Amino acid sequence: MKLAWIAGSRLASGLCVAVAATVATPAAAQPAATQTFRSTAGDIAVETVVDGLERPWALAFLPDGRMLVTEKPGRMRIVQRGGKLSPPFGGVPQVFAIGQGGLLDVIPDREFARNRTIYFCYAEPVSGGARTAMARARLADGEAPRLDDVQVIFRQEGPLSSANHHGCRIVQMPDDTLFLTLGDHFAHRNEAQNLANHLGKIVRVRPDGSVPPDNPFVNRAGAKPEIFSYGHRNAQGAARNPVTGKLWMHEHGPRGGDEINLVECSYAWKCFANTPCQEHDRRVDLSGCLIAHERLAKRCDYSGLIFKGIIVRRRGVIEVSASSAQP
Repeated sequence: MKLAWIAGSRLASGLCVAVAATVATPAAAQPAATQTFRSTAGDIAVETVVDGLERPWALAFLPDGRMLVTEKPGRMRIVQRGGKLSPPFGGVPQVFAIGQGGLLDVIPDREFARNRTIYFCYAEPVSGGARTAMARARLADGEAPRLDDVQVIFRQEGPLSSANHHGCRIVQMPDDTLFLTLGDHFAHRNEAQNLANHLGKIVRVRPDGSVPPDNPFVNRAGAKPEIFSYGHRNAQGAARNPVTGKLWMHEHGPRGGDEINLVECSYAWKCFANTPCQEHDRRVDLSGCLIAHERLAKRCDYSGLIFKGIIVRRRGVIEVSASSAQP
């Protein structure tokens, strides 16, 4: 596998962007010259940065411009500015590298330059399957990099996964709290609406794993206090808007219908997915999140605040649609 830059030279908004992606190519192949592809948003240039990786899943930039990269089989490495790949880190916990499981996301702490702390999440093997776990560690750099003082700060509770829907994307906020996306484990999709476990949820914890007192379900009997949002399927993308500070995420739909969600409330998966829409009113009220369909599809496979002809209002305060979205 190769790690490649994908750079958009000019978008419709007039902004220049650069993002990273993984490109599946034979590991033995020589790095190719930069390729340019045309799109309606502008030219896209693809440049190979490093190869020799096995199923890379996530990358994160360190303050000095180097990259942390995870490989699903359970390896973490550093990519130097010139493309040199470090040896695998020592100290990485054992992972459940089956199906969609493995070593997944990684981010540096906001104060990494001072404390050398990173956070990572992975499918943790347990008897009978796997669960998503998030850990923190101190990166010891050098010729043989390693993770020191590894501490698991969160473990998902609920029915185990056999190999699917682990979620596992981490976002740190300016108050240092950490959001972690958690999948529904596929076979247990109905648990996404059950506040007594962590399946199909987004959780919010402090860097030491403790629960912030302002989480929405802290005082609800029977609810897991780490939960921030529920009713998700398999969220594997999340980011903080640097201007508004709001959390955005995306997740996989069951038969298409992938979502882009502004995480301000809870969502409908799996309350009415796969049910003929005529059996429902045009409005479905779920935990303060009012979902109003402008155009009803043949089947209600959509579950959140998405750009698919759907407007979502939260108690009449927030309105987002394909034409009036505010990031």
